[in-house]
Amino acid sequence: MKLPDGVLEPSRRTTSVLTSVLVGAVVALVTAFLVANLRPWLWFTDTTPTGGDLGAHVWAPAYLRDVLIGELRLTGWTHDWYAGFPAFTFYMVVPSLLVVVVDAGLGLHEAVFA
Repeated sequence: MKLPDGVLEPSRRTTSVLTSVLVGAVVALVTAFLVANLRPWLWFTDTTPTGGDLGAHVWAPAYLRDVLIGELRLTGWTHDWYAGFPAFTFYMVVPSLLVVVVDAGLGLHEAVFA
């Protein structure tokens, strides 16, 4: 007997349901593991951020503000790390440019204590 199009045989339907349940269980376990280890209740606390590349994220808008914009450029070569590297060649300049615009628009008090 031929089944209509789109209807699976009972054995394939069972396999499909078991696969869906297994995939759902694995996703739920991985999500629970990540939530338990990343401690999301700490994400929004009022603390000082610490991280390995935080200095790089602060450096880029400052370099853009202090050096490149003064030269009317958005990319350039910098010797700040190692033998130098092309600034804003491999990363987008727009986010750093927005940071510079916000920094220029806010006074020190609002920028620090907001």
